[in-house]
Amino acid sequence: YLQALAIDEKNNDSYGQALNKLELASIYLASGEYGKAIQYYKETLYFNPAIALVGLGNSYLFLDNTPKAIDLYQQSLEEARKNEDKEAEANALNNLAKVLY
Repeated sequence: YLQALAIDEKNNDSYGQALNKLELASIYLASGEYGKAIQYYKETLYFNPAIALVGLGNSYLFLDNTPKAIDLYQQSLEEARKNEDKEAEANALNNLAKVLY
């Protein structure tokens, strides 16, 4: 994804950049590199706020910052509802349920 990101940056392909950054953020999150995950999720907020906000919430949850995670999940829920994105809405609600349970 880093190589693809470099190519997309060279070609000014903002869509490709955003997709690759989301993938990189997920990889960094899964590998425990939360700082890098947060960086990439923040860089994709313009592209898909609902997904990026959930990713940020997950990152902060792993960093034991539950209040921040809850806030980000709620923001994701608002974005999903604003955009009538049922899948993102369900994802945000699922994450809220897990953290509040």
